[in-house]
Amino acid sequence: MGVRPASFVQWYVILELFIAQEEGRKLSITDLIHCAGTPRSTILKAIADMAASGFLQRTPDPQDRRRVYLTLEAAFHERVYGLLGDIMSRQGETR
Repeated sequence: MGVRPASFVQWYVILELFIAQEEGRKLSITDLIHCAGTPRSTILKAIADMAASGFLQRTPDPQDRRRVYLTLEAAFHERVYGLLGDIMSRQGETR
């Protein structure tokens, strides 16, 4: 997982998934498309790139095989958690 997300859309997806996982919610690809306010193709490309890099896991909905839920891969979730913690602690140092 040496590749780092680079685009705004990728970071948007990461943060939405991170928050949802922390709150115990599931997000589908469709949920992300509706929330993002960017073209469907842009979100789908970001998801495909991050899944190929090992940042995301796709899980089919057992009740509706057309729906796919996304989660951050566990190790990547921990990296994001650490990064956000560092940012928050630095914010506290500057205030």
